[in-house]
Amino acid sequence: MKKNLYLWCAFTLLAFVGCSSDKDDWGDSSQDVNSKNEEIFLAQANMEPEFSKGYRSSRGQDTSFTDKNNAEVTRDCNGAVKLVYFENTPISSRPSSPELFVSIYLGVDLKENFKMYREEEDEYGYIHSWYRQYYKDVEVENHGYVFHYSKKDKRISSVNGSFLPVNNLDVVPAFRETTARKIFAKYLNLSLDYIGDDVSLYIVEFPLSAESEQWAPRLVYKLGTDYDSDEGLCYIDAKTGRILYVWPNYRRESIIFL
Repeated sequence: MKKNLYLWCAFTLLAFVGCSSDKDDWGDSSQDVNSKNEEIFLAQANMEPEFSKGYRSSRGQDTSFTDKNNAEVTRDCNGAVKLVYFENTPISSRPSSPELFVSIYLGVDLKENFKMYREEEDEYGYIHSWYRQYYKDVEVENHGYVFHYSKKDKRISSVNGSFLPVNNLDVVPAFRETTARKIFAKYLNLSLDYIGDDVSLYIVEFPLSAESEQWAPRLVYKLGTDYDSDEGLCYIDAKTGRILYVWPNYRRESIIFL
């Protein structure tokens, strides 16, 4: 009886030690993978941005027309709405909500593509609602709409903004924020201490290459330095680790004008 009890205790102890060893090995292995992954992205990081400072310049003509309800509509080169004025549209034909507007003019669902972040009423009785565009909970930077509508008749009077069609984009980054900071530090030839901790994930539209006229949404890290610099802000492709674009950080000027 005692012999069996001793054997059982010894077996349990060995099993526990074995499991602990496996867990430790797995943890070390995971850290090694992350370390090697980071080394790969740092080694292949480019020392010249893929795109020049002019990449955000206009790349196509807007088109304007009057629709069947006499609304004045302007669309961008992607065909997405930029401006709509309902001044000459009968009140009964004006959209009654942002949900209805994006359904009619964009063909999408408001809740799946936008989040309201601000709303205010002015002295003239008009309500202004700001919405930012999101795709799978990642913000599509610099895209969204402001809806202006009368509190009295509860109808939209005008809309301005932009929308970027995003389809089947993988929004899981291939490396961590720390790696993105190290890539930017390497590019600037600075200590990591000079790179800010505020690293954000966005979706931004870029050309497929420097020579391409075809554009597509990309998952990017946006980060900057902790001091004013001619190259203080940066976009890094969150899938490849390539530096896409850099531009000045006007931190002090921004603070002055706030």
